[in-house]
Amino acid sequence: MKAAQHATAARTRIWLDLASGSGADALRGALMGMGLIPQPLPLDPGPRRQALATLKEGALAFLDVSDPALHGPRPFSALVQALPEPAAAGRVMLSRSRSGHVSPADRAWAQNLGFADLLPDWLGGADCHALRDVVAWVARSTGLDVPAPHEWLPYTRLLSGSGDEKSAARAIVWGLTGEAPEACTARLATELDIADRRWRLHDYPRCFIGSHAVEHLMHRLRRPREEVLALGQALGELGLLVHVTQEHSFLDQDLYYRLAWSDALDRVDAAAVWRSAEQGLPEMSATRSHHGRDYADCFVGEEAVAWLAARHDLHRVDAWLALHRMAQWGWIEHVTRARPFIDGHFFYRWRGDAERAAA
Repeated sequence: MKAAQHATAARTRIWLDLASGSGADALRGALMGMGLIPQPLPLDPGPRRQALATLKEGALAFLDVSDPALHGPRPFSALVQALPEPAAAGRVMLSRSRSGHVSPADRAWAQNLGFADLLPDWLGGADCHALRDVVAWVARSTGLDVPAPHEWLPYTRLLSGSGDEKSAARAIVWGLTGEAPEACTARLATELDIADRRWRLHDYPRCFIGSHAVEHLMHRLRRPREEVLALGQALGELGLLVHVTQEHSFLDQDLYYRLAWSDALDRVDAAAVWRSAEQGLPEMSATRSHHGRDYADCFVGEEAVAWLAARHDLHRVDAWLALHRMAQWGWIEHVTRARPFIDGHFFYRWRGDAERAAA
């Protein structure tokens, strides 16, 4: 590294607030390979504000917003309020590396608020394409030359950890398809025989048959059955593929499944849908009873789906998907934390109220 470049790197502050796994260690390694020394972003409010204030002086920050316990129920708006000025959002790169997938609407929401980007993870597959883009962004943002991959990739290999369940699921999808899980799901939405189906007098819109999907993927990917099953189950781990009543993992059987992906929903302003839920779901909440037990401040899943569909002129499946994604973010939870979000007579809570009460 040239002397001028070394001096620039030495005076550039890099703040990290990252969950372990999902490429976080590789990101640290890449930054160190550029001569940058990342520091943990303080958790205590006072020092944290002081650290974020340095964004005005050229610092950069990398934050993982997966955990609502750390970032609150509304991570984007809370982060904007914590920044020293609105323009500082452009010096913050976000990731959601431990909470499933990132939809196009999620990403657009973050970018519309001024953040540099919202990534599903820091790596981007075996070729580290996301990390390459992050390295280029860091270089542009700090005035450094964009380094060649051979200058920083050895550091990522040295520091990369074994990852976690979510990163393992992403690695499976990348390894079997060569695509990001989000891109794989979008492709499947155009390839599979997705239709409205009926079983025992109950209608299941926009679903496909598990065994048919297995045969299709075996043929297209030229992969054995066990690997195709592993692919479907990995997509399930990421919240991208679900059984229509969420009672089964992905199986090679005549069961109905649904892709948690919708171009129609992603054309709707995600922030507007979130604001509707923040305002409306607490108003729908009340003490409800089941099998002799009372559950305070909860709403019924199927009622919330119908309400959100009517409010935003959505198909019922798209309204379910919006609430499913909120549950994936941790904004909605089942009253006993025993179920994912289901369009049925199950009780859920909006976590924002609890977070505000604790604040």
